[in-house]
Amino acid sequence: MLKKTTLKSDKRYFKVLKKLRLDVRKSLGVTDSVSNATVLEMLLARGYPRARQETRESVYARFLGRSGDYEAEKKEASRRINEARKAASEASLQKLHRRNDFARKIGSPHPDYANDGKFYETREWRELRYLALRNTDARCECCGATAKDGVKIHVDHIQPRYKRPDLSLSLDNLQVLCEDCNFGKGAWDTTDWRIKM
Repeated sequence: MLKKTTLKSDKRYFKVLKKLRLDVRKSLGVTDSVSNATVLEMLLARGYPRARQETRESVYARFLGRSGDYEAEKKEASRRINEARKAASEASLQKLHRRNDFARKIGSPHPDYANDGKFYETREWRELRYLALRNTDARCECCGATAKDGVKIHVDHIQPRYKRPDLSLSLDNLQVLCEDCNFGKGAWDTTDWRIKM
């Protein structure tokens, strides 16, 4: 996503504006520290009024006799900005498609599945989790890491809860994995690492 999508964020256009501002000040015989408002007042006094909705840069270009060049560069900068916006929009769309592909990969949840966020706080789950950890000495059944190795240990549902809520509290559906292995496995993979050790 573009952070700035204004004309002034276009580097080439910004250089044109900067040169325009410096040239106007040079033509008027003032230093760079003079404010834009003061420069506009000086141009007004010389017969270059600012029309309604006209940018100060347009007035500067008119004063210097570069209106055509300035407008052409402004149009080109607008085109570049629009292309960048379109590219950012397409990138966002591709990201959304990847997310949708992932959702299709894991499928829709079982009708009996309830994700209320409280399942992992229940006494039944905590007792079952303890049993799974005790049975494996809290060792990852995929890579063999333990908490002593500095990893977090998870108790994973082999068949994910959203697909098989009936197996949520079945010890036969649980395996102990470290955080990296569990996140790598994800909810779409139903590999039973217990038989691989």
